[in-house]
Order: sequence, then C-alpha cells, then structure tokens
Amino acid sequence: MLISVPGIVDEPEGKVLFSPNLHWTERVNLPELVKEVWSVPVLLVQEIRALALGHLAAEPEAEDFLLADFGQGVGGAIVQRGKLYDSTLPLNAELGHTKVIGNTRVCGCGAVGCIETLVSRKGLLQSYSSANGGDVITWSAFARYLGEHGIPSWFEKSLDTAAAIIAGALNVLGLKKAVITGSLTELPPSVVEYLAKGVKEGTMWGRFGEVHCQSAPRRRAMGLVGVGVDRLLIPDVQPDRFAFAETNGWSAAVAFRK
Repeated sequence: MLISVPGIVDEPEGKVLFSPNLHWTERVNLPELVKEVWSVPVLLVQEIRALALGHLAAEPEAEDFLLADFGQGVGGAIVQRGKLYDSTLPLNAELGHTKVIGNTRVCGCGAVGCIETLVSRKGLLQSYSSANGGDVITWSAFARYLGEHGIPSWFEKSLDTAAAIIAGALNVLGLKKAVITGSLTELPPSVVEYLAKGVKEGTMWGRFGEVHCQSAPRRRAMGLVGVGVDRLLIPDVQPDRFAFAETNGWSAAVAFRK
C-alpha cells in the first residue's frame, strides 16, 4: 500500500514529522493504522514527490524540472537527471513557506507571511473577499470571475511574488524548467501564462537561454505506482495488474502479483 502524504515526511521511517495543513497525521502511525485493517507492506510517500514521479513517468523526456503544486498549500519537488532529488533532511523545495515581506497572514506552519497564505485556494478566496467588501465566493465562481474580468491587480501581485520564488529556486538549482500543477491549472489559462512569464523573466538562464514553464495535470497515482515497483516488488517479478484509489487529495496504489 502506497500512501501520499503532505508535509515533511520521513519516508524510510514511515513517519509524518510535520504537516502544516494536516496536523493530525503527525500524531498517528499511518502504516500501523493501515495494517490494522490490511496486513500488507505500507510506504508513505511525500505528496509532491509522488506528483513529480508521476509527471516523469508520463513525460520521461522531462529529465530535469522543478514541480510546483498549488492547492491547500504550495509544495515543490525536484527532479534532476531523471531522478527525484533527495536532500540530507527529509524536506526540500518547500516553496510555500517562503516569507513574503508585508504579508501578515498566519500560516498553518506557525509562521507569519508564507506565500502559500496568498496563493493557496484558501488564500486566493480570502484575498478576493478582502478586495470585494467581504463577499464570499466559491472556487468555481472565482474561476468564472477571472474568465469574465481578467486577473485583478491584487492577484497579479501574488502571482508576481510566486513567480519570483519559483525563479529563485530555478536559479539556485540550475534548472530551466518548471512544471505547475494543482489549483492554478483549474483557473483560466491566462493565470498560468502570467505566472510563467514572471518565472521566465526572473531566471538567470532566461537572459541567454530558453526557460520553460508549463502546466500539467496531477499524476499522483502514477507516481505512487513508480515508487511501489521500485521499492516493494522484487526486480524480476512484474505486477499482473494495478489498482488505484484517489479521494480528497489522498491516493493509494496497489500492485497485485500471483
């Protein structure tokens, strides 16, 4: 059983160390909970790392990229030379917890001013409400609003900041490609196009080379299958079939063999 989990995840130990938007997972042993119901090997996979592996499986020619996912929060994962980047700590590419000067919103991580409080789903709807006299709007209605009225100045400012953070990460990592997944891709195409323009303008490589910034669907289940094949199955035995389950941001992938 492969389970994708948001936050800071110690994958080898099967522990959620810190999850800003899902704190209850820090206080339980998820593998043991699963084993109470189903006695199978259980692996935890950090959510955005699973998305990056899924994108790599779908587009194997994309060997080097930074994936930035927007949703309840903002997360990132790095793929270099066709492999998921592993740091000495069980976290990397935590784009969403970059502090934005002047932002006074409290983040789920406990800090004040994180970029994800501005460009997550909740953050964007909160900004819309603040800019429109306290009006409350749904996500689908917000998408329609953008389609009818274009990108308002407060949203442009947040996108400019997010683009600068992604561009800075590309500069540090020495990458020239960013992949955008999640809630921003559910909005009119002009939103990701605006973000991509800012990313390209902010990268050093863009001064004399070509920088790519594309939107892509979330491929979480595909990434989980990749982890399962790599870490659970014996090399000379291929699965007979795969089963997938995905709901509310959680995914599971199970490989069956005779």
